[in-house]
Amino acid sequence: MDLRKPTGSLVPLACLAMLLNACQLTGHTESSVSTAPATFSSLAPLPPTRSPMPASSTPELCPALLAIATLVTPSFVGTSFPPLAAPSFLYVNQNELLEYNYSSKAESTHVADLAELGAILDVIRLGDQVFVLREQGFEQVMLKEGSSELVVYFDPPARFGTLMPLDDGNVIYQLAVDASQAPGGTRTVVGLFQPSSNSARIILSPEQNVTLLGQTADRKGLYLLPRAQDRSITSVLEMSLVSEEITDQLSLAGDDARLSPDGRLILTLSRGSFAAYDLASMPRRVRSIALPEMSGHIRELVWSTKGYVYFSLLAGDFYDYDPDNPPASLGLWRLEYSTGGLCQISGGSKQERQLLSFSPSSEILVTGDLQGNVQIWDLCAEHMTAEVEAPKGELEAHGPDLSGQWVLLRDRTRSITILVDLLAGTDYSVSLPVRATFVDWSTEGQE
Repeated sequence: MDLRKPTGSLVPLACLAMLLNACQLTGHTESSVSTAPATFSSLAPLPPTRSPMPASSTPELCPALLAIATLVTPSFVGTSFPPLAAPSFLYVNQNELLEYNYSSKAESTHVADLAELGAILDVIRLGDQVFVLREQGFEQVMLKEGSSELVVYFDPPARFGTLMPLDDGNVIYQLAVDASQAPGGTRTVVGLFQPSSNSARIILSPEQNVTLLGQTADRKGLYLLPRAQDRSITSVLEMSLVSEEITDQLSLAGDDARLSPDGRLILTLSRGSFAAYDLASMPRRVRSIALPEMSGHIRELVWSTKGYVYFSLLAGDFYDYDPDNPPASLGLWRLEYSTGGLCQISGGSKQERQLLSFSPSSEILVTGDLQGNVQIWDLCAEHMTAEVEAPKGELEAHGPDLSGQWVLLRDRTRSITILVDLLAGTDYSVSLPVRATFVDWSTEGQE
């Protein structure tokens, strides 16, 4: 690959505040859970653990569950403007970076021009810079100056790609490029961009395709997930960012894997079970955790800072998933990964439930079904606080913002965009071009 540097409806505010204060101040069981890393009592996989199952075969529900208070269900086709307190946000449309600003009566203002580099693969914001990954190159935008610069040109072009910011301010980019001799016709390229020196270089080009999982616990390395031809996983690679070499390989098995935000734990997902790998122990230890008796699979999960993982359990097999004929939901669940304990947060339904947005600071989870219903869960108090109307089908979610109050939702075709106020129980239509790509919320007034 040639990398060339160019030359040229919810509860009102008061009610939600009371819930959050109760969570933080009254000694609720959720807030008292230890945040210590998972502990393991055996080097070999432990026997599977299951949550208690009543004789009726209906899973046991968590305490204080589902005190549903659906107060308002505003329509997503509303035309009123959000209040001036709503945060502005940045987005890319074709070859232009813009800001959607509510203080100017919901108008978009120009921020910077971008080069013509093909379709957008990924975009992130770090401080006063925006990084745009496209088919033919990697572009850096300086927000204060309103200028942009192409720092890397891709030859051949990338088919897919992702960006991952590092704690030291650098950015990892992962590309899938055409390679006729490689399995699947593509190969993976991993690069490192250093804004301080305005330089980019390839740090890994493995023989097999890999996916970035995240950073190691000491933030000096990366975990990479190789994929077999059948998409199954058999190992995780550890790469040093100092030597830029593969330093370790951990054997595991499953359909998919997720890395905890602190880099200390990997969960592998399989039909009917989890496996939790403690990356901090030497040798590495593993705990097997069986899913409830109702067989199913997991596609989405979120990590809580309180030692929990929340996930949506879906019927059927992981590899049989069809977005045009989605499986039924078997409920929203909580896993305490240090003990393997499971409990059910909500019942199942005929419609798949998406995990749309999660705020670790306030423990508020946003979920949605395919019939246009979006639910807001106060996980601290363990109940759903409201349900609002949204576009039908799969949803693309952005947020919450820094205040934890706002979430932006778009339908699968991106023809409908709404802004949801999680505190006031209102939602607003947002006029965005179909090709617009959300970048990040404006930080002004939110610090």
